[in-house]
Amino acid sequence: ITAPASPNKQPSEHYTYEFSGWNGFTDGMQLVENGSYSAVFTEIPNQYTLTYMVEGAVYQTQTVAYGSVIALPQTPIKQGDHQYEFVFAGWRGYVPGMSVSGDAQFTAVFDKVVRKYTITFMDSDGVTIISQRRVAYGSKVNPPNAPYKAGYIFVTWENYYGMAEVTEDATYRAIYEVDPSYVP
Repeated sequence: ITAPASPNKQPSEHYTYEFSGWNGFTDGMQLVENGSYSAVFTEIPNQYTLTYMVEGAVYQTQTVAYGSVIALPQTPIKQGDHQYEFVFAGWRGYVPGMSVSGDAQFTAVFDKVVRKYTITFMDSDGVTIISQRRVAYGSKVNPPNAPYKAGYIFVTWENYYGMAEVTEDATYRAIYEVDPSYVP
């Protein structure tokens, strides 16, 4: 018996099929009675491309078999500036536990967050009078009341200019003049 040419099986979105032989048939068989032989195919999962985009550029691509659970790439980082930081919020188009069913593109989403800074006021000896943490960029700097120091008169805060705005971590030291009228 001579086997016919290898048949083809139409691929699906899930698999491509590769002919692997005839069930019950072996090369060199002799015909001794009626026989029926069915084609056997090996299922090969289709491969699809997953593309991850960050700020309009390809961050990473993955070639993954149909039905595989998607394994996300390392979390991307978007550089901020003095005013804002960007916090990764997820991949647009992705749902947790999602599996591959075709080519897909996911886009990184970042939340734009106003940066927070620490503003510190110290006396002339370097002792902290007050430290304001997590003050939003662009907020007005609010100095405390003039600190008392025996024998001195408070003049101003070093490097503080009226109506200053928070743009980074900052420390202001009290500047004093000797009080000529002070009697210990």
